[in-house]
Amino acid sequence: MNDLFITPAGWQQGKDFKPRFDNWLRRAKVPILLLNAESLNTGHVWHFTASWTGEPPGLVGDEVDKNERCRRLYYRQAPVQHLRNYRLGYAVAASACVPGLFDPLVIDKLYPDRTIRLVDGGVYDNQGVESLLDEQCRLVLCSDASGQMEDSPKPSGGLLGVLKRSSSIQGDRIREAEYQDLCGRLDTKALQGLFFIHLKKDLQVPPVDWIQCDDPSQEVKPWETNTPYGVDACLQGKIAGIRTDLDSFSEVEANALMLSGYLMTDYQFRQLQRQHLEEAGMGTWGDFDIDAARQTDWPFLPLEPIMSEPETSQDPRRRELGRQLSASRHRAFKIWRLDPMLRKLRWALLGAVTMLVLTLVRAFWDVKLLELTVNQLVVLMVVVLAGFLFPVFNWINPLRSTRDPARRLALAVLGYLTAKLHLKKFDKRYLEYGSMNRLLALAGRPAGQGTPIQALGAALRRWSGAITKRTTR
Repeated sequence: MNDLFITPAGWQQGKDFKPRFDNWLRRAKVPILLLNAESLNTGHVWHFTASWTGEPPGLVGDEVDKNERCRRLYYRQAPVQHLRNYRLGYAVAASACVPGLFDPLVIDKLYPDRTIRLVDGGVYDNQGVESLLDEQCRLVLCSDASGQMEDSPKPSGGLLGVLKRSSSIQGDRIREAEYQDLCGRLDTKALQGLFFIHLKKDLQVPPVDWIQCDDPSQEVKPWETNTPYGVDACLQGKIAGIRTDLDSFSEVEANALMLSGYLMTDYQFRQLQRQHLEEAGMGTWGDFDIDAARQTDWPFLPLEPIMSEPETSQDPRRRELGRQLSASRHRAFKIWRLDPMLRKLRWALLGAVTMLVLTLVRAFWDVKLLELTVNQLVVLMVVVLAGFLFPVFNWINPLRSTRDPARRLALAVLGYLTAKLHLKKFDKRYLEYGSMNRLLALAGRPAGQGTPIQALGAALRRWSGAITKRTTR
């Protein structure tokens, strides 16, 4: 971490550049690296910078928070050698350590009788703005790419479902509170400027009327509207729903995300510039080059005319783009939802398994498997229940369950084979299916013709239909 200091060209030799004190002299500000993590010990944010690590005092208040604070320290002050030369990879791992998915990153032998365990900084500050405010930043540009809570018409009433939904509501409330805090700072001039965008920005959300409502709200038809930055509202909603897992993203997914962010950012900068001029401001907002010429070689720009078309468009590219973005929200089996052959194979396999089960049940319907007394039945139920519960309890703690060498080997082999099959076949097919060249090549086909496989299927259906008509005649 302590190799990441940035010194501008021409700076006085032998003198350290200190961004907080020296940046105000420069139009091109020198950036600093600040990585957020969350301490499970105290519930406070934990910072990694190029010079120090620990819990910053500016983000810990003693009016309500009575937890102790693990003081921050310069790396050179660390009591052991590996902490003095702390690796960047460990800091990044801590800041991206999703709770429950990855084990916390451990820092030991730093504080007496304490083992520091760090998880994703998003638990404390998902947008990272609190850390910027603590560093005295007065011009905040926030691109909030966090997954946003979706509506749930019929939320689960089960224990896990309620806990998960409550956690989502709490995270959504914190996100909104942070945004309102930034707006309040802007209104009181504590902030010089605020740029804030997110994937659902400017999407209309209609209210829900009660049954037999005598005062219905105005109907909103998102499929007939575009966002102010020129993206079809339905497509933008699908882009906002793209998964945030660390798996493969196709070219279409990545370019759709980039184009949406590019257009949204351009629009937001121009809106801020308009407000800046209305308030009799001089120059440009934040001293940015608002009217900079657009680059023409961005790989996502060919999607711009397609993403502006409505849901009802007959352009095969627009229809295919909508299908791919609809599948993007799923974590698994995405190619099975897109590829016509795999979709048919999925239903064929499901039908075959169903028929096999029904055939076996029918064949052995009258066969007596066991003749049990009540005592024997009770014993059997206890044994079956114990055999079911103990594996469940073991897998609640997967680390303990994988200490068995046989299980570890079985998991490793199964995981390796599954990953190989996925990467070699399904993931490869998914990336091919989501290539930009394939999508843009649909422009030369009539609406509804689709891919060559779909065209072949349509031709076979027409051919079989013609034969049926002749036979009927």
